[in-house]
Amino acid sequence: DDDDDDVAAAATAAAAAAAGAGIMPPSVFQGKSAAPRASAVHGRGMWDNFLRSFADPLYALLDLFDNAVDASWHLGSKEQLQQQQPPKIKVDIDSNGQGGIYIRNASSDPIPPMAQILEVFRSAKEHDKKAIGENGVGIKHACANLSDLSLVLTKTSDSYSLGVLMKDLQQDVPHFPQMVIARSAAIYGRINTMCEQEPMTWGLAVTTYGDGDLDQGIDRICTHFEEMQTGNDWKDASDVFTIIITKLRQTGKQKQQHQNEDDHDEDPEDLLDVNDNDDGDSRSHDLLGEFAKKLPQLYIHLNQNILQVQVCGKVIDMAYWETRLADLTLFEVGIPQGPVKDPKIKLTHADPPYRHSTVRFWLGFNVTRPSASSHIYYYSRQSGRLIKDLHDCRSMLNLTAGSTDFKQGLTIIMDDWNSTLPLNPTKQDLSFAFQEHGETHKKNLNFWLSGITYFFWTYHFDNRNRSKLMLTQAVTKAADLFAGARALKGVIPLSQMDPIRFKKVAWSQRRVKIQDEDGREASYLKMYVAQQARQSAQRTVGANTLVQLSQVDLRGRQTSKRKSSAAAAAAAGELAKSKKKKKKAKDDG
Repeated sequence: DDDDDDVAAAATAAAAAAAGAGIMPPSVFQGKSAAPRASAVHGRGMWDNFLRSFADPLYALLDLFDNAVDASWHLGSKEQLQQQQPPKIKVDIDSNGQGGIYIRNASSDPIPPMAQILEVFRSAKEHDKKAIGENGVGIKHACANLSDLSLVLTKTSDSYSLGVLMKDLQQDVPHFPQMVIARSAAIYGRINTMCEQEPMTWGLAVTTYGDGDLDQGIDRICTHFEEMQTGNDWKDASDVFTIIITKLRQTGKQKQQHQNEDDHDEDPEDLLDVNDNDDGDSRSHDLLGEFAKKLPQLYIHLNQNILQVQVCGKVIDMAYWETRLADLTLFEVGIPQGPVKDPKIKLTHADPPYRHSTVRFWLGFNVTRPSASSHIYYYSRQSGRLIKDLHDCRSMLNLTAGSTDFKQGLTIIMDDWNSTLPLNPTKQDLSFAFQEHGETHKKNLNFWLSGITYFFWTYHFDNRNRSKLMLTQAVTKAADLFAGARALKGVIPLSQMDPIRFKKVAWSQRRVKIQDEDGREASYLKMYVAQQARQSAQRTVGANTLVQLSQVDLRGRQTSKRKSSAAAAAAAGELAKSKKKKKKAKDDG
């Protein structure tokens, strides 16, 4: 009890001193004047565990970027968008500091207090189903994974805040020092005062950021605060958030892996070279280069009309699937997340009015990989963040996996825009096990995925005389049409597109036999559309559709194919005759 009284007295005395120095009371920062509260979580052990949260540093950076997206998303509906000035997220080299990386964005909602931002396992977004961040560990997880020291800076209407995430400060309890500085106070003086009062926490962190020089560390922090206050992109924003990741621990450049047919998805012009900037170390350049290259594929609803993303000062063109999927078609289905009593009701889930929250399925043929197996991509939340993908998903969807069935670059995009899918904490996978009827939800989802995929592919297979060769050739040749179509129509983002749709599809259930990769047959109850019913379905083509397979004329190619086949047959016949003559001569001899 005496010890508690001493701590309380020290806190009161520190509060008075801090108030005189322009620093907020100790209830909003942790240092000697406000000892870390007892916790069942071991600080150093928690930090070490965070190091194993992400399979790749890119996903750690994406976790931080998710927070920026969530915070900035609704800014697009306010005055900035009306003035044709979409809000920005900047990801760049920390050229003022140690050559690490910083992310800066304005926030559409008031930024929470720093104490709440750095509190472990608490999230201000846990009840916001549209937000991608939801577990209260994102910033801590990601920063610990990328660096031993990260700084969090915020600007609100009445104050600045500074928080520290540092490995060397973690002991028996998690310890993330934080301070709040009044807007009227001198930032340099207030940080310097805290470093003098708390040399083993604030002093250590700021000196480390200054490469061993306390004054340089404070100067670097002040430069960031000044940009947040007076920079052209941030001066009019009441709430601005910055996170600085110093001296990256890992490199973003991936080891060269075995190349398969899907490794050719990226076009050379899609790559952003960030190495023309001499600032920063090679690890920062590698990670930002990979981040910029993959960003358009990772967020299907993030576009320049809603939110502008700049990486190393270059605006990222977020168009991706829109410019490479021929016959891009949308299906929308209300997927039940629990048991359905009447199995026949399942067949009505693709028709409005929907009884359940809908999921959007986009299907098309990827012209950059016309011979590749079907590939499924799972996207979720309002931003359409890529959660996972599965190469050659035919077996998973109970589709014939032998030969070239369901190939031709068939691409399935599952757009969980209503946030129905349960995600794991690092957002690298789905987690149905934590839903009340998770297994049922998963089966219902795959039931429709399989049926829609079967219908879409067989519809186009039928239209190419049921020839897989002709379908492959059509997808290959469709690549030549994208450049002209893009110049003529422009590119409309998925979220605003008027795509191809099907109406009055005669869905049914049927037990069918399929063949797996090893040639073995199995029987499954599947969603099914008969061939005659496929052709009677109503297909509408939206004004924004860039390329349709029906635009591809294969007559010349087929004629050439027939000629070459005839020549090959004639050559084979001559060879057979020659062998026969030689055999006869040998027998006679």
